[in-house]
Formats: sequence, structure tokens, C-alpha cells
Amino acid sequence: MSRHGENIYKRRDGRYEGRYVIGKTAAGKTRFGYIYGYQYTEVRNELIQKKAEQLKTDVHTVRRCGVLLREWISRWLENELLGSVKVSSYQTYLRLVNVHLLPSLGHLPLSEVTPAAVHGFVTRMETLGLAHSTVKGAFRLLNAALRSAQEEGLILKNPCKKIRVQQKEAAEQRALSRSEQETLRSAATEQND
Repeated sequence: MSRHGENIYKRRDGRYEGRYVIGKTAAGKTRFGYIYGYQYTEVRNELIQKKAEQLKTDVHTVRRCGVLLREWISRWLENELLGSVKVSSYQTYLRLVNVHLLPSLGHLPLSEVTPAAVHGFVTRMETLGLAHSTVKGAFRLLNAALRSAQEEGLILKNPCKKIRVQQKEAAEQRALSRSEQETLRSAATEQND
């Protein structure tokens, strides 16, 4: 079979075969639907239509889901992380979730966690003056939880995917001048006497 475009192949019997994703099995394998026809354009047009219908169905399924971020993260922590990481790491993750993630984003349904909301969350944490490791750790937890939600079919795309948490450049340190050093030294010796 020679390939003609995206998932359209010419079969040995002269027909074109178009393939599109219709879902996943319980074991996680991808299930496909097929379209056959003697004209390439006919198969391509029908394939585009099937993909659009599937996308519309997926969007309605996700919107009907209505799972809140706080519910998903607590379920994800319990099912995915508990027992697979050290107890001290789990406690750190739990603290990051309870102190930073849930107060900011926990009230949102998963379908409403957008890249703008995630970016605002990261910006708020940075403006609070939190350490870069804290900001990055909270973001990585959110990213992992939303990636898992996407794999489960609860959201179509992970809103964290294109967001990067960059470390701020450290402010330049100023050294004391010789006269400032002498003033400091003399103040310290006077205080010790």
C-alpha cells in the first residue's frame, strides 16, 4: 500500500483506505475507524468530516465531565504518586499542592484550566517572591497532573505544555569599598570592646 497524505493509503485492490482514531481500548491501545473509496479526494473529504465529528464528540465529553482540578489532583496524588515516591517527596508534593496549587486553581473545572490561567498562577507565585525551586516544583506537579488527565481523556490538551518557568537572573552583587570595609571593621571592634 502506498501512502497518499495523512493516513490515506492505496490498497492492492485499487481502493483508498482512510484511517482515523475513534478511541482507546480498556488496555490503552488505540482503536481506529476506516473509510474506503475509489477516489482519493472522496476518502480525504470523508476522513476530514469523521475527524471533525470525533473532535466535536471529544469536546462535548470533556465539557460534560466537569471534574474540578482539586478533585483530580487529590485523586492523582493518591493513585499515581502515593507508594511510587518516597514518603518525604510525597509530603513535599502534598504541601506544594495544598499551599500553592489548590488555593489558586483548585476551584476551576479541568476544562477551564487554560494556558492563561497557568501562566497567571506562575506569575503570581513569582511576584510573591517565592524561590524559583518552589515555583518550578508547583508547576511541574500541575503539569504532571494535567498530562495524566489528558491521557485519561478528561482534557483534550495539556495547558502547561508550552509554558516554561525561567529562572530570573540574579541581581549583581556589590562589594564594599575599602572605606566601607574599614568603617565596618572599626564599628565591630568598638562593639566588642
